[in-house]
Amino acid sequence: ENNEFVLLFPNPANSEVNIQTSFGFSGIMELYDLLGKKIRVSVVNPGLNRLNTTSLNNGIYLAKVFNEKGELVQLEKLVFNK
Repeated sequence: ENNEFVLLFPNPANSEVNIQTSFGFSGIMELYDLLGKKIRVSVVNPGLNRLNTTSLNNGIYLAKVFNEKGELVQLEKLVFNK
């Protein structure tokens, strides 16, 4: 049974995105623009993670969160509107 969960909020985001994960979850989040270019890779630890987005342009991005096994556990569009 898979009890992994990942919540990304707020969406739309301003200066940061919160990444809330289930207890014991570790993995990475890859952020892509709509052209498919990988913009950033961030380590995701158990609990609450904060991703600073002030250096990113306004627009729509695709967030992919993978667990330690490399399995995709979350795929979500994020809007940055500063």
